[in-house]
Amino acid sequence: MELKNSMLSRYDITLLLRAFSIFAIVAGHFKFMSLGGGAFFLIALSGYNFVKFTLPKLNRTSSENHSAKTINYLKPYFRFVFRIILPTLLYLIVLYTYFGEFHWLGFFFLSNFSGPNYAGGFSYWFLDVLIQIYIAFSFALIIKPIREYLFNTTYIFFLIGILVSFLIRELSLSAFDTENLMNRLPHLMIYIFFIGGSAAVSDTLLKKSLTTVVVGLVCFEAILNNMLGYESLLFFGVVLTIWIPYIYMPNILIPIVNKVAMASLFIYLSHFQARSLLQKIVSDPTPLMNTFFAIFVGILLSLIWKNRKLFIDKTWPFLIKRLRFGY
Repeated sequence: MELKNSMLSRYDITLLLRAFSIFAIVAGHFKFMSLGGGAFFLIALSGYNFVKFTLPKLNRTSSENHSAKTINYLKPYFRFVFRIILPTLLYLIVLYTYFGEFHWLGFFFLSNFSGPNYAGGFSYWFLDVLIQIYIAFSFALIIKPIREYLFNTTYIFFLIGILVSFLIRELSLSAFDTENLMNRLPHLMIYIFFIGGSAAVSDTLLKKSLTTVVVGLVCFEAILNNMLGYESLLFFGVVLTIWIPYIYMPNILIPIVNKVAMASLFIYLSHFQARSLLQKIVSDPTPLMNTFFAIFVGILLSLIWKNRKLFIDKTWPFLIKRLRFGY
């Protein structure tokens, strides 16, 4: 026990899985390791975090003011969503400006409806789908009976949400061929968001067991066909989140994992540009070098964004001086 206290600390499993998921995405893109399913789990984690951190604020609004207008719920909800939209839009503007290109579907988070090769890679299907899911889910807050059911019976709401949205997915796939879009559409992937939400409120043995069974049934066929497919990380990640919310991890690793997890958005946004930068610095970098350099650049951008006010205060006078006097 003394060793555990001195060398290990209890650590949130969702942060570890978040860091692993973004690592899996980058490592897979750069052919360092074949680890599919990172984006799937991150969508589930978004549902989990929404229920854990944002839904209680919305519920508090309902408790404090029973006659609260719809806008009172949408403001904090979209404030939460805007934390993803704003840095993504700014990064796209920088990217498009630097390369002298502009892609409307990418800018309005609709590139997933065009296909995986839209804009030559200057688009982000995962963020497109995630933001579309958030917009679709906002109707649960707009329609009062649904909103009240969400607040009063959160677990049942998300459990039903899994079943209904997965049924819609299966019916859509049987009726329409969207393979050319790699099935990266909100109505085909929102069930993953509901899975994460149900995991967040699986707080009893019965709920944990029921959620595990439902998620297992939803993912069973895909895992059976491909044990290393996208749904495997989704299933095992959600099961770990439900049953083992904390693990003991070496203290020396915690700051590193924290930084990777917290920088996941910026790692995702910048990893291809980071690889291009490294290729200008190093001749023929290995997949390992590309992967870890991309993670480093993403962490750096995340720190700049987090401390953007200080960064602007420090750099703005210097930039003005350069523009004014030319040195």
